[in-house]
Amino acid sequence: MSRKSILTSYPLDQIVLPELKEDDLDDLPPLAKAVSDGIGSFADKVIKSGKHKEAVQAYLATTTYVDTQIGRVLDALEKSPYKDNTIVVFLTDHGLHLGEKLHWQKTTLWEEGTHTLLMFRAPGVSEAGGVSERFVSLMDIYPTLAELCGLTPPAYIDGRSLVPLLTNTKAAWESTAITGLCDKGKTDLAYVSIRHELGRYTRYGSDQEEFYDTTKDPHEWTNQIDNPEYATTVKKLRSLVPSFEDTAQPLPSALTKERLSKKRREPRKEKQQGE
Repeated sequence: MSRKSILTSYPLDQIVLPELKEDDLDDLPPLAKAVSDGIGSFADKVIKSGKHKEAVQAYLATTTYVDTQIGRVLDALEKSPYKDNTIVVFLTDHGLHLGEKLHWQKTTLWEEGTHTLLMFRAPGVSEAGGVSERFVSLMDIYPTLAELCGLTPPAYIDGRSLVPLLTNTKAAWESTAITGLCDKGKTDLAYVSIRHELGRYTRYGSDQEEFYDTTKDPHEWTNQIDNPEYATTVKKLRSLVPSFEDTAQPLPSALTKERLSKKRREPRKEKQQGE
């Protein structure tokens, strides 16, 4: 099965495009607006060229193709002698914008760029078909696997074991869904966002923040950071995000410039026929 052949399963006249808001970036601080620039400019190229439906169609075909291959692997495991003692974890490393927030692809701290797939199959532990609505982090995977395998993870790692949620999808849980990002030009400037039952809070700088009441605004269209109605909520979420002093610093900008400069000087290796 090829991706091209799957396209026929998604006729263009049946493609449902994401709902977009022309002034979606107007209530954002400067650093947040900059996140949607650069690679996000692909959104302009796709949408203004009139190819939005074709782009979404290609994305759907790609994910369907991958789903099919994953199904083949799981079918093989089910038929093998290891099906009852094998832990399966399926995850993705980032979400994807298809025009939302005037952005295309990844590298944002909004819902589309941070919401990922995460599935566990732990024989004798997880509930078949169980779905948890709690907010967790990819950093929770390692301590989860350690506990499932009877191992003790190092004390210095971040993340919490998800075993309580594997055994009870509605178990009490304090959100661990914290995502980090850095400025594309000055990589030593760290941005942090937390997704919580109360909403999403994002800190770009000491005076550049976002807060969305996702219970009422799932598209994150209205930044409520200055709304006094949410002052208590924002204060709580601020306290859950690491301080500037505690946040791990990304790669220094000077090293990034040196790395990029070196990359530009290196001759491009052309792909050889047959590779």
